[in-house]
Amino acid sequence: DLEGKSLSNSLSMPTYASKSSRELEAFPSPPPPVSTQIHPLYSIQTSSLTTAKAPTSKVVEGLTHSQGSIALISALLSGFAFQALTTLTVEYSDLDSDFSRVVYILFIIVTSLTIASFLYVAVSCSLLEQNGLITRSLALSSKTSSNFDVHIENWYFKDQKFVTFRHRLIHLFTSSFILFSLFCSLFCLVRVDGPAGYASSAIFFIFGGIMTAQVSTINARFVEGILNNA
Repeated sequence: DLEGKSLSNSLSMPTYASKSSRELEAFPSPPPPVSTQIHPLYSIQTSSLTTAKAPTSKVVEGLTHSQGSIALISALLSGFAFQALTTLTVEYSDLDSDFSRVVYILFIIVTSLTIASFLYVAVSCSLLEQNGLITRSLALSSKTSSNFDVHIENWYFKDQKFVTFRHRLIHLFTSSFILFSLFCSLFCLVRVDGPAGYASSAIFFIFGGIMTAQVSTINARFVEGILNNA
């Protein structure tokens, strides 16, 4: 009886056919989980991330790269002043009043100083940017000595004459905005007649004073908040 019941149960239970090769290809089984490993640099240990420092060559490259923007602005403003000076159609001999002659002389002097100061800043900052890029490239070279970062630090940070030169270069750049505003103000007096010339000259003069004060404030806050704490 028991054998008959088990036989009947086995016959009554449904049977399932095994998957064919086509079904396996159409519906493959999911791949086994891949074991992932986290790189030590990106691990949860935040202490290693906070204490990691970039190489000195990379820091110098970033600092000198900012000089490129200063060089570009200086070259642009110097070109404006040079174009105004060389395309000026007013001659000194054509002026009939002492005031006009004094303004003309002041315009020539201020414009020449503006061109010279901005050109000096543009050329110097361009060389600084190139030096930083070359320094970074040499630091990545396999032929460079292992203590190359020490030489970079001595050159850029510990040479007080070089540090003072860069500080004076930035001060000259910001001070040149005063000359450029005076150049614009005097140009209006030379080229524009009547009340319109005086009005435009006053606008450039006032704007130059406001811009100079604003630039000085921005630099002072940056030095106090960032550079002194670096």
